[in-house]
Amino acid sequence: MKPRKPDFRGKKTETKKARPQAKKVAKKPAKRDKGFYQNVAVGENVFIPKKKPAEPKAED
Repeated sequence: MKPRKPDFRGKKTETKKARPQAKKVAKKPAKRDKGFYQNVAVGENVFIPKKKPAEPKAED
């Protein structure tokens, strides 16, 4: 025979108060090298050069 489970019907237990949890720091997204893109049509990695912003040349 299994032992009887205790009867909790009459007893009111205190509700556990939620502990203050540390705020989760938002993770910065991983910097991915966008030089290589997956070409779905071909099915292989194709190198697409990154477009660099044109730097204004300061001449004296």
